Amino acid sequence: MERFFTYDNRLGIKIPALEREWTFYSEKVQQDILLTWESIRGQIPDKIQSLEKSINQKQAALEDETNFIRSCELNSEIGELASIINDLWIWYRTNEEISKKFTDRQKNESHEKLMRLVFLIQQIAVLVKALCIICHLFGHSIIHPSANHHTHNWQTIINFSLRSEYS
Repeated sequence: MERFFTYDNRLGIKIPALEREWTFYSEKVQQDILLTWESIRGQIPDKIQSLEKSINQKQAALEDETNFIRSCELNSEIGELASIINDLWIWYRTNEEISKKFTDRQKNESHEKLMRLVFLIQQIAVLVKALCIICHLFGHSIIHPSANHHTHNWQTIINFSLRSEYS
């Protein structure tokens, strides 16, 4: 079965890598592929839960972070983890019609909510990256004068952005 799957380093799982159209495989091979995929697929929720814990830890670190550059790095890391979660959910749903193992309605609803949350986190990460770029382009002009070059007060930046936007 190894030849039908390839390890994805970013996702941390093996994903299907079929060389031919599904219908060209014998029924026995199809069943073996599905059995292997179900085993892999069953690990995805645990991987997602682990990534969510990492996101929560990074968000907690971000709340206390005063170094602007490190804040941007944390936001970028959070965005990448959210992207991985999104991709894992896509793979988790692959062949859902064929294997009805995880089609319970409540799970689907919670997956939909999580997908919306992941999308929102990705959008926030993009906005923060844009804010980081804008702050970098304007240099010290939008940073509170009492902050030194390497530490920036997030509240000051946000307040300045809001004042500029609504002025």
